[in-house]
Amino acid sequence: MRATAVLILAVLALPLIAPPAAAQTFASPITGDYDEVYVIMGRAVDAGGRPVAGGKVSVELQQAGVRAEPLIATANCKGDFITSFPLRTILPSGKATIRIIDDDGQDVGHTSVSFDPFFRRSDAIVRMDGFYPATCTEGENVWDKSVTVAARILNRTEEYVEENVTYHARPYTGIVRLRYQEENGRTTCPPHPSGAPDACEFFGVDERGDMRYSFVFAEAIPSAGNLTVLLQDNTEYRIAISDDTRLAVFHIEATGQGVPTPVRETPALAPLVLFALAAALALLRRHKA
Repeated sequence: MRATAVLILAVLALPLIAPPAAAQTFASPITGDYDEVYVIMGRAVDAGGRPVAGGKVSVELQQAGVRAEPLIATANCKGDFITSFPLRTILPSGKATIRIIDDDGQDVGHTSVSFDPFFRRSDAIVRMDGFYPATCTEGENVWDKSVTVAARILNRTEEYVEENVTYHARPYTGIVRLRYQEENGRTTCPPHPSGAPDACEFFGVDERGDMRYSFVFAEAIPSAGNLTVLLQDNTEYRIAISDDTRLAVFHIEATGQGVPTPVRETPALAPLVLFALAAALALLRRHKA
Protein backbone atom coordinates (compact mmCIF):
# COMPACT_ATOMS: atom_id res chain seq x y z
CA MET A 1 0.00 0.00 0.00
CA ARG A 2 1.54 3.32 -1.08
CA ALA A 3 0.64 6.87 -0.14
CA THR A 4 -0.37 9.35 -2.80
CA ALA A 5 1.39 12.60 -1.95
CA VAL A 6 -1.50 15.03 -1.87
CA LEU A 7 -1.85 18.22 0.14
CA ILE A 8 -5.62 18.31 0.22
CA LEU A 9 -5.91 21.19 2.68
CA ALA A 10 -3.59 24.11 2.33
CA VAL A 11 -0.16 24.16 3.75
CA LEU A 12 -1.60 27.59 4.09
CA ALA A 13 0.86 29.86 2.32
CA LEU A 14 3.93 30.06 0.17
CA PRO A 15 6.48 27.37 1.01
CA LEU A 16 9.98 28.51 1.90
CA ILE A 17 11.69 25.85 -0.21
CA ALA A 18 10.18 26.22 -3.65
CA PRO A 19 11.38 23.21 -5.68
CA PRO A 20 10.56 20.29 -3.32
CA ALA A 21 7.47 21.99 -1.92
CA ALA A 22 5.95 22.74 -5.29
CA ALA A 23 3.51 19.86 -4.77
CA GLN A 24 1.87 21.86 -2.01
CA THR A 25 -1.44 23.39 -3.04
CA PHE A 26 -3.37 26.24 -1.52
CA ALA A 27 -6.92 26.37 -0.22
CA SER A 28 -8.32 28.99 2.14
CA PRO A 29 -5.08 31.01 2.12
CA ILE A 30 -4.35 33.29 5.07
CA THR A 31 -2.80 36.73 4.75
CA GLY A 32 -0.41 37.84 7.48
CA ASP A 33 2.87 36.94 9.13
CA TYR A 34 3.41 35.09 12.41
CA ASP A 35 3.42 38.33 14.40
CA GLU A 36 0.35 39.78 12.69
CA VAL A 37 -2.43 37.20 12.86
CA TYR A 38 -3.82 34.58 15.23
CA VAL A 39 -4.81 31.34 13.51
CA ILE A 40 -7.62 29.02 14.59
CA MET A 41 -8.02 25.82 12.64
CA GLY A 42 -9.50 22.44 13.28
CA ARG A 43 -11.60 19.51 12.19
CA ALA A 44 -15.37 19.16 12.48
CA VAL A 45 -16.87 15.68 12.89
CA ASP A 46 -20.40 14.48 13.52
CA ALA A 47 -21.78 12.12 16.16
CA GLY A 48 -20.86 9.14 14.01
CA GLY A 49 -17.24 10.21 13.70
CA ARG A 50 -17.60 11.32 10.08
CA PRO A 51 -16.44 14.67 8.70
CA VAL A 52 -18.91 17.53 8.56
CA ALA A 53 -17.97 18.00 4.91
CA GLY A 54 -19.28 21.27 3.51
CA GLY A 55 -20.68 22.30 6.89
CA LYS A 56 -20.49 25.83 8.24
CA VAL A 57 -18.30 26.61 11.24
CA SER A 58 -18.51 29.84 13.24
CA VAL A 59 -15.38 31.01 15.08
CA GLU A 60 -15.84 33.72 17.71
CA LEU A 61 -12.88 35.41 19.39
CA GLN A 62 -13.13 36.40 23.07
CA GLN A 63 -10.38 38.54 24.55
CA ALA A 64 -10.51 41.52 26.89
CA GLY A 65 -10.38 44.81 24.99
CA VAL A 66 -10.91 43.18 21.58
CA ARG A 67 -14.04 43.22 19.47
CA ALA A 68 -14.27 41.02 16.40
CA GLU A 69 -17.23 39.69 14.46
CA PRO A 70 -17.47 35.87 14.34
CA LEU A 71 -15.87 34.39 11.23
CA ILE A 72 -17.65 31.75 9.16
CA ALA A 73 -15.60 28.97 7.56
CA THR A 74 -16.67 26.04 5.39
CA ALA A 75 -15.26 22.62 6.28
CA ASN A 76 -13.74 20.59 3.47
CA CYS A 77 -14.28 16.91 2.70
CA LYS A 78 -12.22 15.88 5.75
CA GLY A 79 -14.04 18.36 8.00
CA ASP A 80 -11.05 20.75 8.05
CA PHE A 81 -11.55 24.49 8.51
CA ILE A 82 -9.25 27.46 9.04
CA THR A 83 -9.72 31.08 10.13
CA SER A 84 -7.46 33.90 11.27
CA PHE A 85 -7.83 37.21 13.13
CA PRO A 86 -5.56 40.24 12.58
CA LEU A 87 -4.43 40.38 16.19
CA ARG A 88 -0.98 41.15 17.60
CA THR A 89 -1.53 41.16 21.37
CA ILE A 90 -2.50 37.67 22.56
CA LEU A 91 -3.49 37.10 26.19
CA PRO A 92 -3.43 33.65 27.84
CA SER A 93 -6.92 34.39 29.15
CA GLY A 94 -8.23 34.82 25.62
CA LYS A 95 -10.17 32.07 23.92
CA ALA A 96 -12.26 31.24 20.90
CA THR A 97 -15.57 29.44 20.68
CA ILE A 98 -16.08 27.26 17.63
CA ARG A 99 -19.60 26.26 16.62
CA ILE A 100 -20.96 24.04 13.91
CA ILE A 101 -24.05 25.85 12.64
CA ASP A 102 -26.96 24.53 10.60
CA ASP A 103 -28.72 26.24 7.69
CA ASP A 104 -30.71 28.35 10.15
CA GLY A 105 -27.57 29.51 11.95
CA GLN A 106 -28.32 27.37 15.00
CA ASP A 107 -25.55 25.87 17.13
CA VAL A 108 -25.46 22.09 16.61
CA GLY A 109 -22.13 21.42 18.34
CA HIS A 110 -19.43 23.59 19.88
CA THR A 111 -16.15 23.72 21.77
CA SER A 112 -13.74 26.35 23.10
CA VAL A 113 -9.96 26.67 22.81
CA SER A 114 -7.57 28.82 24.84
CA PHE A 115 -5.17 31.26 23.22
CA ASP A 116 -1.45 30.53 23.04
CA PRO A 117 0.69 33.72 23.08
CA PHE A 118 3.84 31.86 21.96
CA PHE A 119 2.57 29.65 19.12
CA ARG A 120 -0.17 32.16 18.19
CA ARG A 121 -2.36 29.33 16.96
CA SER A 122 -5.09 27.13 18.43
CA ASP A 123 -6.28 23.78 17.04
CA ALA A 124 -9.73 22.44 17.79
CA ILE A 125 -11.85 19.35 17.31
CA VAL A 126 -15.52 20.32 17.26
CA ARG A 127 -18.16 17.61 17.37
CA MET A 128 -21.68 17.87 16.01
CA ASP A 129 -24.51 16.67 18.24
CA GLY A 130 -26.19 14.74 15.42
CA PHE A 131 -25.32 13.24 12.06
CA TYR A 132 -24.32 15.14 8.95
CA PRO A 133 -25.31 14.02 5.45
CA ALA A 134 -22.45 13.20 3.10
CA THR A 135 -21.90 15.96 0.54
CA CYS A 136 -18.65 14.96 -1.15
CA THR A 137 -18.41 12.84 -4.26
CA GLU A 138 -16.80 9.42 -4.12
CA GLY A 139 -13.61 10.84 -5.59
CA GLU A 140 -13.48 13.66 -3.06
CA ASN A 141 -14.28 11.50 -0.04
CA VAL A 142 -10.92 10.18 1.17
CA TRP A 143 -11.75 10.11 4.90
CA ASP A 144 -11.34 6.33 5.30
CA LYS A 145 -8.20 6.33 3.15
CA SER A 146 -6.25 9.13 4.81
CA VAL A 147 -4.42 10.39 7.89
CA THR A 148 -3.40 14.02 8.36
CA VAL A 149 -0.55 15.83 10.07
CA ALA A 150 -0.89 19.50 11.06
CA ALA A 151 2.00 21.46 12.53
CA ARG A 152 3.22 24.86 13.60
CA ILE A 153 7.00 24.92 13.94
CA LEU A 154 8.80 27.89 15.51
CA ASN A 155 12.30 28.83 16.58
CA ARG A 156 12.46 30.54 19.96
CA THR A 157 14.44 33.79 19.73
CA GLU A 158 15.59 36.66 21.88
CA GLU A 159 12.57 38.79 22.54
CA TYR A 160 11.85 41.48 19.98
CA VAL A 161 9.21 44.16 19.63
CA GLU A 162 6.93 44.90 16.69
CA GLU A 163 4.39 47.71 17.01
CA ASN A 164 4.78 47.78 20.80
CA VAL A 165 4.14 44.03 21.17
CA THR A 166 6.87 41.67 22.42
CA TYR A 167 7.48 38.35 20.65
CA HIS A 168 9.74 35.40 21.45
CA ALA A 169 9.77 33.34 18.25
CA ARG A 170 9.96 33.32 14.49
CA PRO A 171 8.93 30.61 12.01
CA TYR A 172 11.30 27.66 11.56
CA THR A 173 13.51 27.99 8.46
CA GLY A 174 14.74 24.44 7.82
CA ILE A 175 13.30 21.54 5.88
CA VAL A 176 10.61 19.22 7.24
CA ARG A 177 10.20 15.52 6.50
CA LEU A 178 7.18 13.39 7.36
CA ARG A 179 6.71 9.71 8.13
CA TYR A 180 3.56 7.67 8.71
CA GLN A 181 4.01 4.42 10.62
CA GLU A 182 1.16 1.93 10.44
CA GLU A 183 0.15 -0.39 13.28
CA ASN A 184 2.13 -3.22 11.70
CA GLY A 185 5.28 -1.09 11.77
CA ARG A 186 5.44 -0.35 8.05
CA THR A 187 6.58 3.23 7.41
CA THR A 188 5.53 5.45 4.52
CA CYS A 189 6.89 8.83 3.46
CA PRO A 190 5.38 11.34 1.02
CA PRO A 191 6.72 10.32 -2.40
CA HIS A 192 8.82 12.85 -4.28
CA PRO A 193 6.90 13.94 -7.40
CA SER A 194 9.97 13.85 -9.65
CA GLY A 195 12.29 11.45 -7.83
CA ALA A 196 12.91 7.72 -7.74
CA PRO A 197 10.01 5.49 -6.59
CA ASP A 198 11.48 5.27 -3.08
CA ALA A 199 12.49 8.98 -2.86
CA CYS A 200 10.79 11.02 -0.15
CA GLU A 201 9.40 14.52 -0.48
CA PHE A 202 10.38 17.24 1.99
CA PHE A 203 8.73 20.55 2.76
CA GLY A 204 9.07 24.06 4.10
CA VAL A 205 6.67 25.92 6.35
CA ASP A 206 4.80 29.12 5.55
CA GLU A 207 5.35 32.60 6.95
CA ARG A 208 3.56 31.62 10.15
CA GLY A 209 5.42 28.34 10.63
CA ASP A 210 2.48 26.21 9.47
CA MET A 211 2.23 23.12 7.33
CA ARG A 212 -0.42 20.46 6.80
CA TYR A 213 -0.25 17.24 4.84
CA SER A 214 -2.55 14.28 4.22
CA PHE A 215 -1.29 10.77 3.46
CA VAL A 216 -3.88 9.38 1.05
CA PHE A 217 -3.98 5.69 0.16
CA ALA A 218 -5.74 3.73 -2.55
CA GLU A 219 -7.70 1.68 -0.01
CA ALA A 220 -9.22 2.24 3.42
CA ILE A 221 -6.74 2.18 6.31
CA PRO A 222 -7.22 1.93 10.10
CA SER A 223 -7.34 5.21 12.00
CA ALA A 224 -4.27 4.23 13.99
CA GLY A 225 -0.48 4.38 13.93
CA ASN A 226 1.96 7.25 14.39
CA LEU A 227 2.89 10.37 12.48
CA THR A 228 6.43 11.71 12.76
CA VAL A 229 7.87 15.13 11.94
CA LEU A 230 11.64 15.19 11.34
CA LEU A 231 13.44 18.51 11.25
CA GLN A 232 16.58 19.34 9.29
CA ASP A 233 18.88 18.37 12.19
CA ASN A 234 17.08 14.99 12.40
CA THR A 235 15.27 15.93 15.61
CA GLU A 236 12.19 13.73 15.66
CA TYR A 237 8.71 14.43 17.02
CA ARG A 238 6.14 11.64 17.05
CA ILE A 239 2.44 11.65 17.90
CA ALA A 240 -0.13 8.87 17.81
CA ILE A 241 -2.95 9.48 15.36
CA SER A 242 -6.22 10.33 17.06
CA ASP A 243 -8.45 7.30 16.58
CA ASP A 244 -11.63 9.23 15.86
CA THR A 245 -10.25 12.21 13.93
CA ARG A 246 -7.45 10.66 11.81
CA LEU A 247 -5.31 13.63 12.76
CA ALA A 248 -2.05 14.37 14.60
CA VAL A 249 -1.34 17.98 15.62
CA PHE A 250 2.18 19.23 16.43
CA HIS A 251 3.21 22.49 18.11
CA ILE A 252 7.01 22.40 17.96
CA GLU A 253 9.61 24.76 19.43
CA ALA A 254 12.54 23.68 17.28
CA THR A 255 15.56 25.12 19.12
CA GLY A 256 15.11 22.95 22.21
CA GLN A 257 14.82 25.95 24.53
CA GLY A 258 11.15 25.34 25.17
CA VAL A 259 8.31 27.80 25.45
CA PRO A 260 8.96 30.84 27.69
CA THR A 261 6.87 31.36 30.79
CA PRO A 262 3.94 33.59 29.86
CA VAL A 263 3.90 37.05 31.36
CA ARG A 264 1.25 37.11 34.06
CA GLU A 265 -1.67 39.31 33.18
CA THR A 266 -2.68 42.10 35.54
CA PRO A 267 -6.13 41.06 36.76
CA ALA A 268 -8.89 43.59 36.36
CA LEU A 269 -10.43 44.74 39.63
CA ALA A 270 -14.00 43.57 40.05
CA PRO A 271 -16.64 46.31 40.28
CA LEU A 272 -17.36 45.39 43.92
CA VAL A 273 -13.68 45.82 44.81
CA LEU A 274 -13.57 49.18 43.03
CA PHE A 275 -16.65 50.31 44.94
CA ALA A 276 -15.08 49.30 48.26
CA LEU A 277 -11.85 51.09 47.36
CA ALA A 278 -13.71 54.29 46.45
CA ALA A 279 -15.69 54.14 49.71
CA ALA A 280 -12.49 53.71 51.73
CA LEU A 281 -10.85 56.69 50.03
CA ALA A 282 -13.93 58.84 50.64
CA LEU A 283 -13.93 57.85 54.32
CA LEU A 284 -10.22 58.69 54.59
CA ARG A 285 -10.78 62.15 53.10
CA ARG A 286 -13.63 62.76 55.55
CA HIS A 287 -11.40 61.90 58.51
CA LYS A 288 -8.67 64.21 57.23
CA ALA A 289 -11.18 67.03 56.87
